[in-house]
Amino acid sequence: MPIVRILGVDPGTAVTGYGVIETGNGAGFGRLIECGVIRFSRSSSLPHRLQELHAGIAALIIKHAPTALALEDAFYHKNVRTTLVTSDAGPPAVRRRRRRGRGAHLHDARVIASVSGRLAAKAAAGVVIETSGGVGYSLVVPLGVLEHLPAVGEQVTLQTELVVREDGWSLYGFRDDLERRFFQRLTSVSGVGPKLAVALMSALGVDRAAKAIVERNVALLASVSGIGKKTAERLALELGDKLGDFVGGPGAALSGPAEAALKALERLGYPTAEADRALRHALASDGGAGGDSESLVRRALHLLTNG
Repeated sequence: MPIVRILGVDPGTAVTGYGVIETGNGAGFGRLIECGVIRFSRSSSLPHRLQELHAGIAALIIKHAPTALALEDAFYHKNVRTTLVTSDAGPPAVRRRRRRGRGAHLHDARVIASVSGRLAAKAAAGVVIETSGGVGYSLVVPLGVLEHLPAVGEQVTLQTELVVREDGWSLYGFRDDLERRFFQRLTSVSGVGPKLAVALMSALGVDRAAKAIVERNVALLASVSGIGKKTAERLALELGDKLGDFVGGPGAALSGPAEAALKALERLGYPTAEADRALRHALASDGGAGGDSESLVRRALHLLTNG
């Protein structure tokens, strides 16, 4: 397999993130060459920022000579201004690359679409999957995904979503594409970041959360730690008519012991976030055995009372 070097760009008018990876020639999933951000002065005019963006991307193309360019899909309904002003920032750099005699291709932004390999670690904060090429990927997963993972050492495949922010890159893992798309829908709402989306999916699961949003059940949504009444109302307003395809699906819902344990802890008065955290620790330390709801509650209570 020939070596492919990919330049990924997440364009913005304030900060633009980028990363360069190389794959092929038996290198497994690939290796990271460089990543970083291109910052723009807040006092700069928009045309000047676009000029800086063009210069920055062009410099990266000259430096790394990528064979492919991946641009992040824009959420047009979320930030129309950014979409319009950055839509023309990429093509000049691509044209410049073509003038230099090298082919340039635009690809879907999901450079890391899924991760397959050995489950190397499982903890409350997330999991680590080691690919056949020896690369370990750290992923944040909803509680429902964590519950269904096999024992450490076994093979696993998760669909992924890469979130690039000014303070770092985070990779989120899901059992299937439906869960990943639901996560994307949630984070398209203003004020709902990836951590809040994971919290909602952990507490309610995809089907129950989607149904609550479609039915405008603000009380249930607001019961999730971190989601106040205003955020719950915003979710219902912006997504109420857009989640019909998620209702009735399998989703990342808790099932059986873990779901019963979470409800039992909530009935005992523990906030959803604390109960979620304790169950994550309990599930991460059981070696994949899981256990019944009573044993999960006992282990979670021990963690909650003893730290």
